[in-house]
Amino acid sequence: MKIVSVIGTRPQCMKLDKDLDQVIVNTGQHYSDGLNYDAFEDDLGLPKPHYELDETELVKMVGKTIKVLKKEKPDLVQVFGDTRSTLAGALAAHEMNIPIAHVEAGMRCGRHDMPEERIRITVDHMSKYLFVPGIQAEDNLNQEKIREHVYDVGNVMFDTFASLCPLPAPKDEDQ
Repeated sequence: MKIVSVIGTRPQCMKLDKDLDQVIVNTGQHYSDGLNYDAFEDDLGLPKPHYELDETELVKMVGKTIKVLKKEKPDLVQVFGDTRSTLAGALAAHEMNIPIAHVEAGMRCGRHDMPEERIRITVDHMSKYLFVPGIQAEDNLNQEKIREHVYDVGNVMFDTFASLCPLPAPKDEDQ
């Protein structure tokens, strides 16, 4: 199965599964000379993106992502969270009739005036596979009548933190 993962912010870079065979598209949504992807790629052992779109505007992100999807012909597009990059990847995949996997699906704050909330809801309703961080997110999807292909995978950020900052094993006397 060929997977394209669309990222664009520093937290999304850290959420990538280093062991997953994937084509990585970095939209460039978060850009600054001091904090670009390369600045911590080596330190954290993050996979290098295959495509750098260098784009911050949603409409241009979608267009450039569609071009990548036409070239790569993936079986699945994976998006993370609730950013413009998330929406761009989902819209591009939807336009190309490619199934979408949304990591951190079902998250809600109840504030529809926030762009992130609207993105979460929109992407969840376009996605075929929804990877939720816990029971509350699953309940949120259930209330919206999204019940198929919902998987509780735990908190991706906690897993990332634990892999980068492992706790020492307990000593025998602590057990």
